[in-house]
Amino acid sequence: MDQKFVMSTGNIIVEGILGAILVLVIVLAIRNRAKVSKVAGEYESEVKRVTWLSWAETKRSTIVVLIALIVCALVICLLDFGLSEGINAIIRLFQ
Repeated sequence: MDQKFVMSTGNIIVEGILGAILVLVIVLAIRNRAKVSKVAGEYESEVKRVTWLSWAETKRSTIVVLIALIVCALVICLLDFGLSEGINAIIRLFQ
């Protein structure tokens, strides 16, 4: 069998399964329209009650996270380099 045929058959199967799942979700949503509408309304009212951060607070928090990420990356890099050099020095001692 040609490799392209096997791959396309696999794709057809996956697409068929995803299509069936999509149809099932749509049918269930239509059959349970009242429940879906109620949950969507509750979700919307809950989102409106959330206290969102201001743009300035969001930027400040993002900067703090990025700085922490960079510091952690540098620490890991230095530890990796130091331990690697230390192990190589020990290996050279016994050669």
